[in-house]
Amino acid sequence: MLKKLFTSLTFEITCAQHVELDRDSWNLKTYNFPWSRLYFVEKGSGIVVHHGKKYHLVPGRMYLIPAHTPVDRQYCPDFMVKYYVHFN
Repeated sequence: MLKKLFTSLTFEITCAQHVELDRDSWNLKTYNFPWSRLYFVEKGSGIVVHHGKKYHLVPGRMYLIPAHTPVDRQYCPDFMVKYYVHFN
């Protein structure tokens, strides 16, 4: 059953990039995009807040933020280099 689910899975990539962010570019209060986001942090760090809980984004980890999820990009202490993909 799981194999059937994955073989029938389709999605559309809205945007994919490799970016370096600083404190000013990673400070956006509550956004709620209509697409899912996948982040892979290469260097540096950042924090997002979802429903009052802080999530520390650290190098070597991948993060999935589902579509229509209200999130604050709250703080980037110095810089963060990440790959990201937005998709539906």
